[in-house]
Order: sequence, then structure tokens, then C-alpha cells
Amino acid sequence: MWNPWSRHLGNTFVGEPSFSIGHEAFWEVAGDDTAPADLRTEAYAALLVLRHFEIIYQQGIHEPVQADGDDDFMLARIRQDVAKVGNRRVRDCLNDTLSALRTEAAIVPDALVTYAKNLEDRGQWRLGYEVWTVIIAAWRRANQPCSNGCIEAYLTRALLARQLGDREAALCDYVIAQDCAANAGFFAHALRAVIGGAHTIGENGSPLLALSVLRAAVRMAQLSHLGEHEMQARNAAGYVLHRAEDPVHAIAEFSAAYELALEQRNVEAADLSLANLAACAADQGYWTLAVDANELITKTSLSIYAKSTALCNLIELYMWLRKESQFHASYERFNQLSMTGHVAAVAQLYHARGMAAFAVPEGVLPIRPRHETMAEYVRAAQVISALGDTTVYTTLCTELAAIASGQPTPYPVPTEVALPPVLLPLHQLVYERLAASAA
Repeated sequence: MWNPWSRHLGNTFVGEPSFSIGHEAFWEVAGDDTAPADLRTEAYAALLVLRHFEIIYQQGIHEPVQADGDDDFMLARIRQDVAKVGNRRVRDCLNDTLSALRTEAAIVPDALVTYAKNLEDRGQWRLGYEVWTVIIAAWRRANQPCSNGCIEAYLTRALLARQLGDREAALCDYVIAQDCAANAGFFAHALRAVIGGAHTIGENGSPLLALSVLRAAVRMAQLSHLGEHEMQARNAAGYVLHRAEDPVHAIAEFSAAYELALEQRNVEAADLSLANLAACAADQGYWTLAVDANELITKTSLSIYAKSTALCNLIELYMWLRKESQFHASYERFNQLSMTGHVAAVAQLYHARGMAAFAVPEGVLPIRPRHETMAEYVRAAQVISALGDTTVYTTLCTELAAIASGQPTPYPVPTEVALPPVLLPLHQLVYERLAASAA
């Protein structure tokens, strides 16, 4: 295999952090014969782009690097590999990164940050984590660990570590981010790190400690007039309460964050808070509240991503409610948004499950889909494979194998639960807003 960076591996600087030289997650995907072909192509092309970034910036952070013929040849070869990537958005991100390496004066080109966020949006969290690691190394290599960009990178990498279940790594990044933000006088960033760290502590099985920190964070945000951070703290508190099996107070926190977002006309925060409320309600079996909250997002949100997530959830909810016409309508509305990535993969999975569920009489449990529903699972598997979401693809293949062997589908069949009286006023408010948005 062509190795374009072999002559550069010795270029490190004593006493300063060097760039990573492993990128194990990218190598793993590139060499995995079971992974979708386009994802393997992307992983190898991205690996070369990251190497080129490291070569250019490790040598040139303190002084410009003059291109030589060897570097130009290397760049041309990398562009050839990037051109093989089938996903246009990904291909553009990688090409933009290559173009930025010779033209941008910034330590970390915006194009590389865009690619890291692109991976996050598509559910490629392990790969995204490695790109953020490279970004952090670049900031540290430039002796700017307390810069705004580096702190943002630590906060984002911590979030990805949580998504990957590595809470120790997440806490470590939150502590570093808080320390750097405090040293640089970035109080808002420090508060974000406190909220994220408390959220992680709650996930790690210490809800009382997490809630005490989050309540203090709410007070600090109120005193500092940082409404966005108060919403973050309330959403985090709601999540911790939900995990601690206190759904009533969790939904109350999500509701308070939603009302605050509306008051401040923060549409993105309103979407997040309402989505959290809907997810908590759905997990507890409060399906009617969950449906109305998700429908409200589809009617009021300005974000295609928020709408697509809500519609994805509605596909599953209408399946459990046995409302076949609404199930199909939600799937059609989702397809009209032309979404790609993790949400699109999950929607395909939910649709395949729904087609299997509606193929058997109501009340027949456990669900044993008829053999003809395998075709829908196979179609969904092809779509998810093309999207490159290996986690959802593995889940769907497990269910397909169960159907093929005549076994019950290996996903749980929940039941609807009556809404507690204390939450009835909240549901009425959501219902009224939904009715008003449809008028």
C-alpha cells in the first residue's frame, strides 16, 4: 500500500505535543470487508487527508511551509483517492480541507472542522472523535490550548466520547476544557464544561451529585444572564432525572427549558428541549404526549434535522399505536426531506419494523413477521448500507436473521401508559400549540 508520509514520520518537536500517528478507527473501517464499500473508500481517503494535514501543520505552524514537487505529487495522489468517494457532501468536505491547507492562515482550517461535524451528523462518532483529536493536537502544537477553538474542540470531543460510552474520556475532556476556559477568562465555556461534566456524572450512576451540580449551574446561568446555558443545564437535569426513573420531574425540567427557549426566541434550543420532552414521554409510554410534541416540532421547527428526527420518532410511535395511515404518512413526509445520515438509517429501520408489525393481526405477541416482510428488511438493509451507518445496519441484519429463522423479532414491545394527572396541564398546552400551528 502506498505510504505518502513515511519520510515525514520523524518530524516531531521535543517538549511539544505531536500529532497522532495511529488513526486506528480509520484503519479499522478501511480494512473491514463487512463495512459498506463507500464508507471504506471514505475512511482511506480521509486517512490520507488527515496525514497531509499533519505533515503540513506539524512543519508549518510556526512558519509557512513552501510546497515542493514531492508535496505537490502527494497532494495530487490524495485528490485521486478523494475523487473515489461516492458521497458528494463528504467528497466536498475532504476537497475543501485539502484546498484550505495551502491557503488558510488559521491553525485549524474551518473545512477540517466541517468534516468533523459531518462525521458527527452521520453517526460516525468513532471517526469523528479521531478527527477532533487531530484538531486538538494542532491547537496544542501551536501552544494555544486555551484558545476558543481548542476549548470548543475539547467540548465537542467530550460529547462524542459520551456517545461512544467512554465516560472517563468525556470527563477528562470536560475537566481540561473547564480549566482552560477558566484560565482564559471564558466563563460561558467553563459553565458549558461544568454542565457537560455533571451530565456525564449522572450517566455514570451518580444522579444526586449530578443534580446538585446542575442546580448550581442553573443558578449561575441565571445570575450571569446566560439563558442558553440555563437551558442546557435544565435539559441535562431532565436527562439525569429520566435515567434515574423520575419521568415526571424530568419532563418538568424539559418543559421549563422549552418555555425559556420560547421566551428568548431561541428556536434551536426550543427544538432540543421539546425533542427531549417527547423522547422521555415516549420511553415512559406516554405516547399521546410524545406524538403531540413530535408533531409540534414538525409544524414549528425551522430545522430540517429537527423535523426529520421528529418524523423518524413518529414512524415508530404510530407503529406502536397501530395507526397505519399515520405511520405511512410520517414515512412519506420524512422522505420528502431527503435526509441522509444516522437519522435516515434509523427511519429505515423503524419503517421495516412497522411493515412487519402491520403484517400480523393486532394483539398477536410476540410479533412473528411473515416471511414476505423480509423483502422490506432487505430493501432497508441496502439503503442503510449505502448511508454507511454500521450500528443501525448491524441491528437490522440481526432482526432480518431472526425473521428468516422464524423467530420473534428481537426488539421489545412496549405498552401505552396513562399520563399522570400532574402532567395533564402540560399536555394540554402542547396540544393547544399544535392546534394553533395547524390553523
